[in-house]
Amino acid sequence: MSPSLRVLFVEDSDIDAQLVLHQLAHAGYSVNPRRVETEEELRAALVGTDWDLILCDYQLPRFSAPEALRIVREHGLDVPFIVVSGSISADLAVDMMRRGAHDYLIKGDMARFVPAVERELRETATRRAHREAEAARSQAEEARRASEARYREVFQITSDLILCFEIGPGGEPRLRQWNTTAARLLGIEVGPDGDARMPASFSSELAVALKDCAARNTLRSRDLPLTPPGAADAHHFHTTFHPIAEHDGQVSRVFVVGRDVTERKRGEEALRRAHDDLERRVLERTAELTAANARLRELDRLKSEFLATMSHELRTPLNAIIGFTGLVKDEIPGPLNPEQKRQLAMAYSSSKHLLGLINDLLDVSRIEAGGFRLNREAFDFAGVVAEAVGQVRPLAEARRLTLCTEMPPGALPMFGDRRRCLQILINLAHNAVKFTEQGGVDIAVRAAAEEIRIDVTDTGVGIAPAQVSQLFEAFRQFDTSSRRNREGTGLGLYLCRKLLNLMGGDISVESTLGRGSRFSVRLPRNAPTDGPAATTRALPPTP
Repeated sequence: MSPSLRVLFVEDSDIDAQLVLHQLAHAGYSVNPRRVETEEELRAALVGTDWDLILCDYQLPRFSAPEALRIVREHGLDVPFIVVSGSISADLAVDMMRRGAHDYLIKGDMARFVPAVERELRETATRRAHREAEAARSQAEEARRASEARYREVFQITSDLILCFEIGPGGEPRLRQWNTTAARLLGIEVGPDGDARMPASFSSELAVALKDCAARNTLRSRDLPLTPPGAADAHHFHTTFHPIAEHDGQVSRVFVVGRDVTERKRGEEALRRAHDDLERRVLERTAELTAANARLRELDRLKSEFLATMSHELRTPLNAIIGFTGLVKDEIPGPLNPEQKRQLAMAYSSSKHLLGLINDLLDVSRIEAGGFRLNREAFDFAGVVAEAVGQVRPLAEARRLTLCTEMPPGALPMFGDRRRCLQILINLAHNAVKFTEQGGVDIAVRAAAEEIRIDVTDTGVGIAPAQVSQLFEAFRQFDTSSRRNREGTGLGLYLCRKLLNLMGGDISVESTLGRGSRFSVRLPRNAPTDGPAATTRALPPTP
């Protein structure tokens, strides 16, 4: 690639400029030229362009080479300035060289032109390189002086003590430099022999560490005790030894940097005592909590046993009341008038409702006490769905609601607790009907090889988002603007989740307030073998 050359012609003859360009091109240069004829044009050309070469005719119609050279020097430019003229006397040529021109050439003597240009370009490049090197050296020297000044300042004002020891041929250290902090803390004094002296207690231990560091030529650290002048108690200094080795590997100097860590050690000791005290308190509180938890578990067990006992004791007479009320209601002892039938029906219904509540309480107490047992038997889940729908349908019809089911064809063999599956379905369907004013309830069943999924969807009042997370808690009931005279203890959904968990299934809910809810149940078709079981019967073959 041809070297690029930016050339400024101060020339009134375009032909002469073209002749010079031809010579430069022939010499292998790629020239970017500009020609000016007046002082104004020259001043404009010197701004914004770094010229490699200025070729100036000695005499122009309104301008001259001395004036052009003066302007170039005013701009502080170090650019080869060569006078090229048709004729020039020796005196004028010498005068131009004295003024600062780099060379002068006769236009008719082009043989000297290219060598002269190349010489001046080389010399200019050399001057520039020298200036740049000198500037870099000056900057480096200034940076070194500034760095040394900063080092001296930091050396003196740092709160750490800093000592510099010279290691003699026999390994004996001699203190040569120290900062203000070291002088204050150590009470350093310079003796008649010129050697610095430190407290003997600190000096003896320091000498051992210095010799070890110099012998091993390895960075060392240790804690050293020191009692500063006027202090009652010893201070602890974390001291680091930095060896400086010569080219032969022998340690000639060792820098010692010591930091007063007395407060840190006091803090660490206080923290250790606080930690021990806290650990003791935690152990005491843990023992208290353990005892309290044991007491709470015992109280919870007693509560569950009490509920179970009371539920059992209540169910026995209640079953008798229901049985005898049913006999009378069915007119087995004798005929009844309409008012008697109505009142007996109310008593029978209320007794059945009370029995359901007692059964729920009994189930909860058994589950919480860990004594709940599941039956494991073979049954057809399709029959469970049909039975649940049959029990809930009268309530749906009484409320003028639709009750639809979507089932896969054929039987749905399962192995688990049929009665609890029926309890879950009745509870969900009954809740859906109870909380729906218009529309209806859909029960969709989908069967897979390992599980059955049931979705109970209603168009009822829905559930607020803030209440969804609390929906499956025991005794949790939520009031809505449309809810009036709705019976329940808040145990139904809690029992559903607990029973499903025992059977290896789960339940979830999606709801929009004012638009309805969907409860989704997942049941394994084969109940877990490690769960509670009272009875086990063979699973019938899948049709």
